[in-house]
Amino acid sequence: MKAHVAAEYRCVLMQGVQRSRRIPRRHSQAGARSTTSAQAWAANSDKRRRMGARMEFSDVRGPYISEPQMLPGFGEKSGIYKVAAAEPQWLSRLGLSNDSQANQVDHGGVDRALCHYCADHYPRWSERYPDAGVVLEAGVLGENIASQGADEREVRIGDVYRIGEALVQVTQPRQPCAKVDARTGQPGLARAFMQEARMGWLYRVLEEGWIAPGPVIEVVERGDERWSVEACWRVLEDRRAPLDTMAELHGVEALAQHWKDQLVRRMDYWRGRA
Repeated sequence: MKAHVAAEYRCVLMQGVQRSRRIPRRHSQAGARSTTSAQAWAANSDKRRRMGARMEFSDVRGPYISEPQMLPGFGEKSGIYKVAAAEPQWLSRLGLSNDSQANQVDHGGVDRALCHYCADHYPRWSERYPDAGVVLEAGVLGENIASQGADEREVRIGDVYRIGEALVQVTQPRQPCAKVDARTGQPGLARAFMQEARMGWLYRVLEEGWIAPGPVIEVVERGDERWSVEACWRVLEDRRAPLDTMAELHGVEALAQHWKDQLVRRMDYWRGRA
């Protein structure tokens, strides 16, 4: 692919794919009520970037922890049922001391030790899914940390933050599964997460430490500005992304290893078809 085409593609990634934010027809009535919150989220995020505002996390909640429970309709246990910890939790390289995942193949591990979600998205989901079986509020979607302010457009792969005593690094977007739908009683919610790139992100632990309830988050180091969580996700969801764009993302040192492996398989596939 020509260099200028790849550059245009990256530009689209950085701006976000606007059509993905349109409300599907089947949600047109709820979507009409949701327009204000959706537009406000995008406008506030864009305004912060244009003004060069310092990225901040406010009203930080958590840590949220859980013991696996049976998930209706799945016939298996899940760690998505989380509650706010009343005491400080130790964050090791494999996660919080009193948190656990039933499915340790698709969840957890050194590149997915902690899950963070932007709580600014919850009003959006509450408006769009008024019949959810649970109150859509911080902690209900399986995250360990929730906060306002910085979101998927601002958080970058490779960002390093101090959360309480622990030092963590952003490794990948969260990939929500159908268990989100089962937890909320809303089929399609996980897909909406992905379509709108409002899925949250995961961390690896660089320095273990205690995280007390309502911790302070300090931005220590920023990753490559080209690779926000949203931009990363747009490449991974596009199976026809340009080879050089996939190679560029693969070269991001902080990217989770299993995402790098996925990119390699996809690049090999397209090279084989060339």
